[in-house]
Amino acid sequence: MFQLFRQLKKFLDDYDSPKQEESVIVRLMKHRLGSIDLSDVRDKVRTKEEHIAFLSQVGAFYPIVIEEEIKKMIIEQEEFMAHTVADIDAFNFSRGTINGLELLLERYKKYFEEYKELNKTEDKIDRSKLFSELE
Repeated sequence: MFQLFRQLKKFLDDYDSPKQEESVIVRLMKHRLGSIDLSDVRDKVRTKEEHIAFLSQVGAFYPIVIEEEIKKMIIEQEEFMAHTVADIDAFNFSRGTINGLELLLERYKKYFEEYKELNKTEDKIDRSKLFSELE
């Protein structure tokens, strides 16, 4: 309990000090990011069947939900950077947010490509013949 009060006092003292190297927003976000509880995050290795089921779910949602929503969020963040940012720290934080969104988009695109490769069917139509599918 006393440690919490000491940390709070130190935070307030640092806030009031004349030499501020980074903004309060950046320090607050660093504190918040450091206090995220990861105990419920599973570091589980999927079996082949679980991975195929996961890829099926990604394949169903990536093109119509995931890709579209992440791209909208990137555009919103870019508009925020262009019109609303108060200082360079907020600008850099926005750049980091966009980078994180791009990483998510890249990862899910990789999963979607893996899904498409897994579900690729062979083309049985001989394109050199005019009516090959009727034979």
